[in-house]
Amino acid sequence: LATSLYDSPHPQIADTEGGLGELYRNMGRYEDAEKLFRQALAEYGALGLERTLAASGVLTGLGEVLRQQGRLAEAEAFYADALALRREAYPEGDPALSQSMNNYALILWRKGRPGEAEPIFREALAAYRAQLPDDHPRIAAVLHNLGLVYRDLGRYDDALAAATESLTIKRARLGDDHWRMANAYRNLAGIHHAKGELAQSEARFREALTTRVAAVGEAHIGVHIDRIDLANVIRDRGKLSTADALYRRALAWLEGNARADHPAQAQARLGYGRSLLQQGRLEEAAAMLERAHAIRLERYKASHLQVARVSGPLGALRTAQGRYTEAEVLLRATLATLETDCHAPGCTTPTLQHLVALYEAWGKPARAREYQARLSAAPSSSSS
Repeated sequence: LATSLYDSPHPQIADTEGGLGELYRNMGRYEDAEKLFRQALAEYGALGLERTLAASGVLTGLGEVLRQQGRLAEAEAFYADALALRREAYPEGDPALSQSMNNYALILWRKGRPGEAEPIFREALAAYRAQLPDDHPRIAAVLHNLGLVYRDLGRYDDALAAATESLTIKRARLGDDHWRMANAYRNLAGIHHAKGELAQSEARFREALTTRVAAVGEAHIGVHIDRIDLANVIRDRGKLSTADALYRRALAWLEGNARADHPAQAQARLGYGRSLLQQGRLEEAAAMLERAHAIRLERYKASHLQVARVSGPLGALRTAQGRYTEAEVLLRATLATLETDCHAPGCTTPTLQHLVALYEAWGKPARAREYQARLSAAPSSSSS
């Protein structure tokens, strides 16, 4: 209707492109959403309105859709631009500025920088609490994100408190059946998983999956990410055949509906590869873990935490294959990254175990004893 009434460029065309883009983003139609957001920005630019608050909303939407496709470096640039624009327009503490702070902190967390993200989230939360009702959805959103950060920092009590308060607000505002409740359940499930509370984690992941399927149907990528998360905890409970069926179902959908380098592609292959490795199915495990490793190396530097989460199991696989030199390179690099960037209790334990197994298999008992001593001195392990 807008394009039939007005000649381009026109603010009404840009506004409706931005609105439709946001709808497509929430539907999981990321390529369609990205196209519309970029058209809206071009429209605003042609009108000389690229530094307006309306444009800042589109910049935020484009950052969101790029983040959801795993294109984090691109997303960070748009989030930063939106934040700078809103800092020009709003006083400190304004909810619109706090929203951009929340978005920017979220991308820092996703890039593996939870320590940098935490104070920004806390500042945004303080501003929201000062300006908005206690049960406002934006307060729930930033509490949700703080739960993720605290989990990754190993502050599990703080994580559970933030995630539980977020869920309580969402339930009161949205009801039990809203798709955002699925996110709340998944957040709590992830915290329980990190703590090693596997039964509680599985129950929450099942709630997340059931809620999301009912709310958005099977054709949304979030459903399949929930399915992968559920498979991971079921695998860690030792129910490998059940987990494998979930991995295969998620992969079948992803291969037909998601970009080949989408983060979920790596996530599914990492989980399935770990299960196959536990079963001694080395050739199948290699196909999964090698592809997961390649996807993450396309997106992150070799020393990034997301790469280390794959290179550890891949190093264990190389040991099982008798490829000891390759295993050593992978496992020592993994350990260096985890010691620097992973803050959860027991984060290095599996890699230390893999190194002990490597040197025992390789016939290097002195090195095995060295890492066994480090393993004995390490903090208690969690299942994360």
